[in-house]
Amino acid sequence: MTQTQPQLDVHLANRREIEGQLPGSTDWVSDLRRRGLETYEEEGWPTQDEEAWKYTSLQAARETEYASPLTLDEADVSREDLAEFTFDATTAQLVFVNGRYRADLSNLDAVPEAATVRPLADVLDEDPGRVRGLLGEYAEPEDEPLTGLNTANFADGAYVEVPETEVVEAPIHVLYLTTDVGEPIAVHPRTLIVAHESSQVPVVETYAGLDDVEAFTNAVTEVFTAKNATVDHVKLNRESPETIHVGTQEFEQDRDSVVRSNTVTFGSKLTRNNVYDMLVGEGIDANLNGLYMGTDDQHIDNYTRIRHDEPHGDSHQLYKGILDDSSRGVFRGTIFVSPGAQKTDGYQHNPNMIVSEDALANSVPQLEIFADDVKCSHGSTTGDVDDKWIFYLRSRGLSEDQARDLIVYSFAGEVVEDITIEPARDTVRELVLDNLDHGDAVRDAL
Repeated sequence: MTQTQPQLDVHLANRREIEGQLPGSTDWVSDLRRRGLETYEEEGWPTQDEEAWKYTSLQAARETEYASPLTLDEADVSREDLAEFTFDATTAQLVFVNGRYRADLSNLDAVPEAATVRPLADVLDEDPGRVRGLLGEYAEPEDEPLTGLNTANFADGAYVEVPETEVVEAPIHVLYLTTDVGEPIAVHPRTLIVAHESSQVPVVETYAGLDDVEAFTNAVTEVFTAKNATVDHVKLNRESPETIHVGTQEFEQDRDSVVRSNTVTFGSKLTRNNVYDMLVGEGIDANLNGLYMGTDDQHIDNYTRIRHDEPHGDSHQLYKGILDDSSRGVFRGTIFVSPGAQKTDGYQHNPNMIVSEDALANSVPQLEIFADDVKCSHGSTTGDVDDKWIFYLRSRGLSEDQARDLIVYSFAGEVVEDITIEPARDTVRELVLDNLDHGDAVRDAL
């Protein structure tokens, strides 16, 4: 039954208003958008009555009168405004401000000639056949209502394609920036990454906010990793504390492929990270890690689903949460092993460190196994900083506060140091230190 909440009309009205401004006029693109819109209209917003959303409410997003940035003037943003969010000049960079590509802020000089790195809107307008059978194939518009909403509304995003045997060394950085335009806005970024057989590519997606912009970010990323290909992927949330972020990452891996994914959350007042991976060939290696640091009253929800469909596949998940003040962290992860997916090795662990008496962690790791020759395990731990380690560090000359922060930093380090893309790893390391009360003292102690 179609939901009829008044707040749904905001997004439907926005969609009607921007109809003529969306890229891609071919029949298959129009059909894809129609399917997304129908899914959203029929299912509406996810609610806490659904098991997958038990711990997270999107009521605040449903009650806000968001505008589409496509109906507003282009934001005045300079390269200086981006400095804290960007990497050095050796990194290819696509910048999108409030959902629009900004060529003046981007730099594609570092992209190898054989690889394709373009705004998705340009591809849909100029060469839509190139992404037919790829766009919407992994994140299907019928999967979830907010994926449907993104499919119906996305105006632009990044398209990354690497041909067979091509090895891209320097990372490709996609920066999605939201800015204050005087009223709340809803943006729907779309990213499509295609790594063909025996290719390699590192990609970083950063979601950031200038000022205290009030926004709803509803992002979808699709990643296809072909036979023997490798994708290193980092998603970094640095959005405004007044932003609500729902992000869905859909990976599909073919035989002997490798995905190394890290989902790192510092920003937004409410974040929902959906991370899904389909292992559809033999000999696949999937490493899906996450780090989230909550402060104030932040709410960070990580929802993962890994599906093994063929034998001899490995998947490993390590999601670490550090929760301070009155923040709340949620992890719900499922490893699904299909009948016939023998010799699967699946591992899932969610340790949480509670730094404040008012912080809270919910953890629900799950296994669904329908094969009999597998090695799968899961676990979760939640606790505060160990007093024994504080005593040890104080005996070495640190104050109690410095010792506590050093322990917190070390706890995060297992995930941070596993990030394979160097500039992203360095950025995350600094952000962890910046989020500590005595980060400078920890820097001195390292």
